[in-house]
Amino acid sequence: MDTIKIGSRDTVVTGVVTTMFTSMEIIKKAIDLKANLIIPHEPTFFSGQDETDYLQNDPVFRAKYDLMAAHAITLWRNHDYVHRMQDDGVRVGVVGDLGWKEYYTPGSRILNIPKTDLRGLINHIKAKLGVPAMRYVGDLSQICSKVLLLPGAVGGRLQLTQIMEHRPDVLVCGESNEWETPEYVRAANEIGMKLSMIEIGHSASEEGGSEFIKKLAE
Repeated sequence: MDTIKIGSRDTVVTGVVTTMFTSMEIIKKAIDLKANLIIPHEPTFFSGQDETDYLQNDPVFRAKYDLMAAHAITLWRNHDYVHRMQDDGVRVGVVGDLGWKEYYTPGSRILNIPKTDLRGLINHIKAKLGVPAMRYVGDLSQICSKVLLLPGAVGGRLQLTQIMEHRPDVLVCGESNEWETPEYVRAANEIGMKLSMIEIGHSASEEGGSEFIKKLAE
C-alpha cells in the first residue's frame, strides 16, 4: 500500500502536504501552497489498494488524477509504514491530541486516565479532536479510567480480542461494523458488565498520525 500512486520518486520536492484523505480540496490547497508532494494516510482512489484499472474512463477519477498530473504532484501513501514504526505513529499522534501523553506507555494500547464518567470522556474527546458528534454504547454515568485506544478501523475481531484480554472500562476506536463490537458491548451491559464504547469516526481518530508525520518532516 505504501507506494507512489502518481508522480515520480525523482521529484524535486518544493513543499509537503500531509493529510488523512486526498480530497479535491486538499489537492487544490497543495497547488495554492506550491507543494508538490502529498502524503495521505488513506486511499486516494476509492479502494484499499488504490486500484485504478477499472476507473480510467470515470470522470471522478480523472478529475482527481488529472489535476495532480497537470501540476506535477507526486502522491505517496503512508499507511503501513507509520503504523509499523517502533511505536505506532498514529497512536502517538492521537494520544498527543487527546492530551494523554502522561498516561501513555509507549507501545501500549491501554491508558489509565483520571476517573471520569462516560459523558465527561465523550465531551473531552469532542473538545480535543474537534468532533461535533460521536457514537457510543454504554451508560453515560459509568465511571471510566482504563481506556483501550484503537484508532482507525482495526476490525471487530481485534477489538473484541483486545477487550477480552485487557478488560477495559471503555473502548475508544475509530469505527466498527454495527453488528460486531457495538453489539458485543450492548450484550455485555445487558448481563451486568460495566463496559462502554466510543466511536470517534475513522478520520478524526487517526488525524493525529498526519500531524505526527508532519513533525517528522519538519
